[in-house]
Amino acid sequence: FQHGGFLGCDHGTHIYTAAMQKYSSGLFKKAAVGQGAMQRLDAVSRADSIMFVDLEGGSDRAVPELQPLIWKVKEIQRFIESQCSMQFTRLSVQLGYYPGDGFGYVRHRDVHLDDGKS
Repeated sequence: FQHGGFLGCDHGTHIYTAAMQKYSSGLFKKAAVGQGAMQRLDAVSRADSIMFVDLEGGSDRAVPELQPLIWKVKEIQRFIESQCSMQFTRLSVQLGYYPGDGFGYVRHRDVHLDDGKS
């Protein structure tokens, strides 16, 4: 997010620091693979840990440092809506922590296109 001045180095550093504090406090959970009854933990495929951010700001999963980034994403959403005949129905923000060296990362999609929510 720092490339091209989209967010800026200072905001990027604040977000990183806040995210690492959330991770260190134990709020991240091991990421699972699959959906519904087929959901399971698989450390070979996904060694990452995740935390969904509380965008309303009422819990320990709120990350106020993300607000500048969220405003920019909402600006992009509004621009797209003004240029296309579509409306965004939600914004979900997830922080992820990977152990490093690419271990445990498998390309994936968090929301499947056929689940009726996209």
